[in-house]
Amino acid sequence: MATKTAKTKTAEVSETQEQYRRRIMTKICALISQKQVLTQICTQSDMPCYDTIYQWMNDSDELSDMYARARSRRASARADRIDEITSQMIAGDIKPDVARVAIDAEKWQASKENAKVYGDKIEQTLQNPDGSNLDLTVNFVSASLNKSE
Repeated sequence: MATKTAKTKTAEVSETQEQYRRRIMTKICALISQKQVLTQICTQSDMPCYDTIYQWMNDSDELSDMYARARSRRASARADRIDEITSQMIAGDIKPDVARVAIDAEKWQASKENAKVYGDKIEQTLQNPDGSNLDLTVNFVSASLNKSE
């Protein structure tokens, strides 16, 4: 009877591969949100290798979305860091040219990690040579791969 209890406890403790991946990815995403990079995280002894993480994200939309949200949060952390750098420069703790380089780097990274919020807005207007609005008609054609249709 004791053996049966031990088997039951073992079954409760073990986790599925999907649960394991989600648990590890949750840890990774927390670290990414704190401005750590994936290559450094993957060097830790309790973490899988870089290629494995990307394979997990390729296989699972849920894990890929978790990673994307973590990078978006990291972009917000970068914006906060810009405020810190500015305060340090105003206080005279760092030189303005050093602050400018650091701020530019943080801005560039943030624009890549969350382009909707921190990216450059690109707007394009199409006009005729005379300056009038361009009338544009787009026809979508459905192509069938089935030759019998």
